[in-house]
Amino acid sequence: MARRPLLTAFKQDGTTYVFPDTSSYIATSADAVDQGRNAEVRVIGDIVREDITKIEVEWKVLSPEDYSDICKLFKSNHGGKFFIDIEYFDMTENDWRRKTFYPNDRKASIYSTAAILKENRLDDGRPAFYTNVSLHLIEQ
Repeated sequence: MARRPLLTAFKQDGTTYVFPDTSSYIATSADAVDQGRNAEVRVIGDIVREDITKIEVEWKVLSPEDYSDICKLFKSNHGGKFFIDIEYFDMTENDWRRKTFYPNDRKASIYSTAAILKENRLDDGRPAFYTNVSLHLIEQ
């Protein structure tokens, strides 16, 4: 039986995109609170929304094609959209969930060790892979 991927995106055209296996997966659950302090300097407030999920994923090494595919999920000029449904493993529920997320920071480094650089570049000068790639997703 095939292992279920940690992250799957549901694209606008009805197809799915399975994210490559991650090196790191950090999920955060946060509450949105309308709060302040009263005259006694005590915190007062109301929970506006509970359990907003934030997911941070990292890849030690990722191909330029995979990185491009991930970025294009959120670009309308490439058939994507800013808000996208993602199936992920919810550690609070200990089960799979599907929610709508938007991307925050996306970053990648070109591996540039001089000895490797010459061997791992395509003929037109593009890098053959990226390192320390990360993507942060925030629930809508």
